[in-house]
Amino acid sequence: EVLHKAGKLSDCEMFVMKQHVVLSNILLKKYQELNDLVSICVAHHERLDGSGYPHGFTAEQLPLLAQILQVVDIFVALTEERPYREKLSNSKAFEILDQIAKNGKINKTVVNKLREMKHEGYSLKNDSFLSKILTKDELDALLSRKKR
Repeated sequence: EVLHKAGKLSDCEMFVMKQHVVLSNILLKKYQELNDLVSICVAHHERLDGSGYPHGFTAEQLPLLAQILQVVDIFVALTEERPYREKLSNSKAFEILDQIAKNGKINKTVVNKLREMKHEGYSLKNDSFLSKILTKDELDALLSRKKR
């Protein structure tokens, strides 16, 4: 019901919505092979300035992959139709992302890279976003740091 509500969520409903991050963490932790992904998934509602949830992490605490997921998650949410509003155009979505980045909440470099990719005709549905935003060497370096 809460997911498909047409209007503004109450404080109680918003609390329920925010629990998806906590519940995902509990479920995913059961699978050792997913450990690296758990922290990224759980952090997708965190913000660089510490204003996000569930932990209030800041930029220094957020892996780059989590920052990428944050930007993509917001972009998809803005450009898909929702019960409470029509979908936004890509240009309007980028205006909003630019403002959020200007306010220090999300990574501006990731926003700019996504914009560049969308201008080149990239589709989030058909390609690997990570392979477009990070070089193979950058991705290998990130993954090797996680294993240490």
